[in-house]
Amino acid sequence: MTRLPWKTPQEVRNRVLELAVSRTDPEVSVKEIIENAERNLANETQVFALCGAKDADRTQFEEIVKPLRRLISDSNLAVDRLMMEMIGSGSWIGFGRRHMDAGEEVIPNRYWPFLVLNIKEARAIGEGIEFRGVRFLTYGEIPHDHSVRDRIRAANKLPDRDREASKPAQKPVSPIKNGGRRGRKKVADWDAYYLAFKTKIAADGFPDELNDVGWNKQADVERWVTDLLEREGYSAANSTVRGHVVAFLERARSEIQN
Repeated sequence: MTRLPWKTPQEVRNRVLELAVSRTDPEVSVKEIIENAERNLANETQVFALCGAKDADRTQFEEIVKPLRRLISDSNLAVDRLMMEMIGSGSWIGFGRRHMDAGEEVIPNRYWPFLVLNIKEARAIGEGIEFRGVRFLTYGEIPHDHSVRDRIRAANKLPDRDREASKPAQKPVSPIKNGGRRGRKKVADWDAYYLAFKTKIAADGFPDELNDVGWNKQADVERWVTDLLEREGYSAANSTVRGHVVAFLERARSEIQN
């Protein structure tokens, strides 16, 4: 059995921190903002200590460091929110156990808006439910023939009543006059491929000029999508792949910046 690339909650957060960018300047990473603020806070604290940490100077010191502390706190909260959004959208797929004798199960994406993740303790709690030993996978890194893919798909299916309500009305099927049977053409699930693309970004970063050769331009993403199609037995015209990749890039860029 292929060994899967499991990630702890802390490892997932570290990856999200690497991806997060400033809303006001997408060229600046949130990690850089936090590191600069922490460095300035340490410098101010050191200066205050070297000056004797006098009570007379404390008010001025607190006024100087207050915005730095707020910036660090707000930036970390933004990373946590982005992490939960990515988990809820399926970019990272959570697994956990409900109690010590229970088997590990997939945590459905729809559960995450109602769960609070304790990163240090690897626990997800909320709405009368708790998962322990929480860990994560990215869909794009799971071999296409691995059984865990079926478990993920099964866990994320809507209950029957919700699924039936969401289906469009079916048109009556016209009988085939010649009585022959037509084979159904396999159609790629582009929504699933977009989720796989987001997990690829989570693992390797956004495909732009700042990234490594082989994952720094649109053509690299097109080649990656084409490989996915071939591995799973699908085919699509180059123009079709290109159109979906353009949409993937625009959508992912918007989600990361927001």
